[in-house]
Amino acid sequence: MSKISIIISVFESYEIVRRQLLHFSKLKGDFEVIIVDDGSRPPIEGATIRTGNNLAWTQGIGRNIGARIARGEYVFFTDIDHIITQEALDDALKYQGAKMIFRRQIGVLDENGEIQTDGRTLDDWGWTGKREASVHGNTFVIPRKVFDMLGGYTKGIVGYHPSYRDWE
Repeated sequence: MSKISIIISVFESYEIVRRQLLHFSKLKGDFEVIIVDDGSRPPIEGATIRTGNNLAWTQGIGRNIGARIARGEYVFFTDIDHIITQEALDDALKYQGAKMIFRRQIGVLDENGEIQTDGRTLDDWGWTGKREASVHGNTFVIPRKVFDMLGGYTKGIVGYHPSYRDWE
């Protein structure tokens, strides 16, 4: 059993997934990475599992399916456009609490999976927003037992939000 299961639900983010997987291969620690492809066409190479979902980009379903196959004592949910640094992973691996939310710093992964935060690179990528760190609630770690206690993944109960028909 891994200490941490990092779960990322993605939709048609082919190059970013490739870069993320390169980045994760350079990190050290007791963790697994679960990339959930939430209905990309064609399927994303390197994804751990596909949702089989007919609606595009239903992140909650992707996260729940990822949690279903996770083997970690803790689940670390994040977005594909968030970069987990070695420092963040180390903090998560030491964590013993009920929920840890991470601050977000602005950066990009280059073609080799290395984090780039310099102004020129961010300008080249078209980043025009604030560049200082901020808290972003989509990247967090919780114990698997808390996830399960809150409802976790229940086989056969995937469902969509009642307003999903508006998305079609």
